[in-house]
Amino acid sequence: MSDPLQKMHCLIIDDFAFMRTSLKEMLRKSFQHPIDMVANGAQALEAMEERNYDVILCDYHLGDDLDGQQLLEEARERQLLKAQSLFIIITAETSLPLVMSALEQRPDDYMAKPVTKEVLLHRLKKLALKKAKTSAIQQQIQTKNYPHALELCTQQIEQEPFKNEELHKLEAEIHLKLGDLEKAGELYQLALAERPLSWARFGLAKIHYQQQKYQQAYDLFTGLIKENRFYVEAIEWLANCQLALEQPIEAQQTLEKATALAPKNIQRQKKLAKTCHENQDEDGAISALKACVRYGKHSFFRSSQEYTQLAEIYFGRKQQNKAMLLLKEARKIFKTDSKQLLNTLLLEAELQRQEKHFLDAKRLLNNMLRMIKKTDTYFEQQTLLGIATLCYHLKEKSSGLEVLKKIIENNHDNRQVLETINQLLESLSEHPSKPIILEHSQHISQRNDEGVALFESGKLLQAQTYFLSLSEQIPFNRSITINTIRIMILGMKNNLVSRDVMKKTQQLLARLNTIAPNEPQLPILQNALDTL
Repeated sequence: MSDPLQKMHCLIIDDFAFMRTSLKEMLRKSFQHPIDMVANGAQALEAMEERNYDVILCDYHLGDDLDGQQLLEEARERQLLKAQSLFIIITAETSLPLVMSALEQRPDDYMAKPVTKEVLLHRLKKLALKKAKTSAIQQQIQTKNYPHALELCTQQIEQEPFKNEELHKLEAEIHLKLGDLEKAGELYQLALAERPLSWARFGLAKIHYQQQKYQQAYDLFTGLIKENRFYVEAIEWLANCQLALEQPIEAQQTLEKATALAPKNIQRQKKLAKTCHENQDEDGAISALKACVRYGKHSFFRSSQEYTQLAEIYFGRKQQNKAMLLLKEARKIFKTDSKQLLNTLLLEAELQRQEKHFLDAKRLLNNMLRMIKKTDTYFEQQTLLGIATLCYHLKEKSSGLEVLKKIIENNHDNRQVLETINQLLESLSEHPSKPIILEHSQHISQRNDEGVALFESGKLLQAQTYFLSLSEQIPFNRSITINTIRIMILGMKNNLVSRDVMKKTQQLLARLNTIAPNEPQLPILQNALDTL
């Protein structure tokens, strides 16, 4: 049998040069391709953007940069890893919470230093052969082509002379992704008929939860945790059940256990902070938010929200200095992320206004108004609404009206948004602004209708040109973006296709995903484009 490592590309990530060269020397004769080496997480991400690596050996601690766990987390979220890629963490770290946090990200292996050449090569070859068996299926899952993934999985199961537990587990997971809870449940039950497999019980418990059989799910998760008190994912799902069963205090206690075991999961810390807030446990919320800030500095999932929520609590406790220092830190961290920075500036300006520091508040407001003039950045409606409200409070009525018009441009057909704006103007006694807002909404509707009329009269090319222009003038309007994509796809079906048109349509789909990630038309339109 040929060496599975021979044709693979390998990346070594370690902040110590000696360790990098030592690992490279161990692997040199087993890899035909040159082995790349980098010293930190930022360099690793750049390398992974440039090349698809088959093997990645990563130290846990990478100096002051993001660590191995956070690197794996970000690489997966950004799809920088191939389905067959091996990501192995090699470390001397022994702290249980940090080890648990890393293992929760499911690296392909976790090896303790020092590691010998023989052990390393043996483990790599074994992992490569194992992963190769399901790589084609995993590739289809990665691209969300679940029907084809299921077809490949079924074929491989039929060809296997002996029962392959990994394939059956994968088959059930694909059915879950397809939303076929009944079939997935049957597969888990079949696996459990042979022996009490943890993965099958966990899968079945999740199905019970999705079917709103919360007590049954609760019982299964509780049983799994009794057998393995380090089963962090099951602990979090137990908290979900407790919330569904209207046991918020118990859910908070369960989430506290999960975060104590694996504290670096930022998403779970955010959930704990939210649960504490709903339970009116301010001290608990502070603790969870401080963990988000502490562990999230280099995390892909960090956001300004943890900083602003914590700052608001400090401000409510009359700890203004703490609040302002935290927001100052957030401004520094998110200085290159206009969305996150805007949320930070908005709260800081509002707190300055409440402290009657009106000049400071107006200075921050002017910065925000300059930022939202950028046509290439989508800002959330709630953020823009906050800026408009601040404008009116600071007697900048004309600027406030312009911000409200920007919200209308993006949401001209959203009744809920229109009603929210009307309620805001009522509360501010800004009645003269209401007819202007209504007129602007009608103007956007009219422009959209003009393009639809061109299409309905059979002028497809003119409609395509019209909507392309309109979508550039009003880039973040959901309805206009969808209409533009539809007409572009119809044009391509009628041979009005070019590489530029295809590229532009893909860009519009990416934009739609930004402004309306849960839009039901999104996968339909993407599939229609993919079939052309």
